[in-house]
This record gives sequence, structure tokens and C-alpha cells, in this order.
Amino acid sequence: MSYWLPRFIKEVRRKDKKPYPADTLMQIASGLQRYLRQVSCRAEVNFFDKYSSTFAEFRDALKSRSGELSEEVHNGRGKRIQVDNLNDEQLWQSGYLNATTAKGLFHAMFYYNCVELEITSMEEHHELKVEQFNFSRDPTSGQEYVEFKRTDQRYYNMSNNKKMRIYAGKEDPKCLVRLYKTYIDLVPCSGPFYRRPLQTS
Repeated sequence: MSYWLPRFIKEVRRKDKKPYPADTLMQIASGLQRYLRQVSCRAEVNFFDKYSSTFAEFRDALKSRSGELSEEVHNGRGKRIQVDNLNDEQLWQSGYLNATTAKGLFHAMFYYNCVELEITSMEEHHELKVEQFNFSRDPTSGQEYVEFKRTDQRYYNMSNNKKMRIYAGKEDPKCLVRLYKTYIDLVPCSGPFYRRPLQTS
């Protein structure tokens, strides 16, 4: 399986022979993982565990192919984003991540949920709730933080982290605590975390 999956992700196409969008590839990968776990009783399968070497080639292939497709999309819109060694700074400079538009803020939440909170399963993204996030201050240092709590044992067993904290960076113009506060203040105080941005935003 570890041999064929990377080749599959590079070659899979729609019925009209056109490539799937990058986010659809991730959904396909998540669907395959869910099938293996639930139907084939392979509960140990985790394509997205960055500490496991079993599917490292598959993750590299998925990242590479998604990067190629994302670059094609951005080139078509007249704004090129270098996907090799893509980092936070490039995403902010390109405008893909920002705190001033609904889409940019939405993208930022999804990105940092993946990178900082290790939410790599599409299932967990889909089931994410606003109530899982809480803002507080460290009683010793007084530093503000946002705490994320996994409520489903399936997910914190996968990540080995039931609770995670991100601390505020006072001098950081892209302070993640401030970013999460901005987003959560704009959505209902309970229910699904992700809200579709308005097309005009």
C-alpha cells in the first residue's frame, strides 16, 4: 500500500481527465484512510502522522502534487505563489492569509489549525466546534493564550495531545492569539468553528 498510494495520488484524475483541485486530493486521501479504518478494520492507519515513516513517501507525494496544482491555480489568477519551501511569511505576503478579509481570515484559521494544533484529519476539521477554544492567561507569567481542547478521544489519541495552547506574542504583528480572537468574535459563540466566508468579503 505504501508503494501504490504515492503513485495513485500523482495520477488520479476526474472523469474528464482534468486534475482534481488540491483540497479534493486531501479529501480523497482522508476518505481512503477512513475506509481502511472503518471498513477494513485497520485502525492503526494514519497517513498524516508526520512522525511515522510508513507513509512518508505518500505524504511527500500529496504535498508535492497539491503544490503543483495550487501553483497552477494562482498562476491562472495572475498572482504567483512559490510553493517550494512555502512558509507563513510567503502566505501572508501573497495575501492568501490575512486578518482584514473574511476569506483571508478563514484561510488563516484552517492553516494554523493544521500547523499549530495538528488537526490533520478532514473529519476533525468538519467536526470542530467554537466551544473547543478558550482564552485565558497564565497565572504565573500573565501571558495570554488560546487553549484548544480535543473532545473526541479518536483525535487526541492520534495526535497525543488532548489540550494544546498557543501563547500570545506581544511584538508579533501576526500574533495567533489575536488572530483567533478576531475570528471567534465574528462567528456565533457556539456550533461549527468554520463558517463560509461571504463572497463579497
